[in-house]
Amino acid sequence: MLTLRVPPLLVVLIVLWVMFFTAFKVPDAHITVPLRELISSALTLLGGVCALVAVVQFRLAQTTVDPRIPEQSSHLVTHGLYRYSRNPMYVGFLLMLFGWGVFLGNYVALIWLPVFVLYLNQHQIKPEEKVLQEIFKDEYVKYCTKVRRWI
Repeated sequence: MLTLRVPPLLVVLIVLWVMFFTAFKVPDAHITVPLRELISSALTLLGGVCALVAVVQFRLAQTTVDPRIPEQSSHLVTHGLYRYSRNPMYVGFLLMLFGWGVFLGNYVALIWLPVFVLYLNQHQIKPEEKVLQEIFKDEYVKYCTKVRRWI
């Protein structure tokens, strides 16, 4: 089973490649995006900063950054970006992939974005949440009622 086994960064790289392959194989789905390079760069940069800040917040809290081993979480991070999203690293990855999709200028390649979200929800986030609820109990449940999974 794939649950908690495939590092999310590897999933990002796979989706990135699949988006490129899709754009290559379906060239008729090309769309013209005004300021394509600027928009794609801005989205990719915003996503990278979001993911990096989220990692730094975990490091400062001295808790594991490896999402494959949520049982090693020592602190529940609820400040900074984590006030707005329970998964800002994944939001950052999604923004980066969206930036890549804009750069490719192919609307069919963008169908992989919801696939990415669905995959992470099922095989990464839900299993993480189960473990975090076992570790942090009511504190985590309360946090989940205040902060959305994505945004």
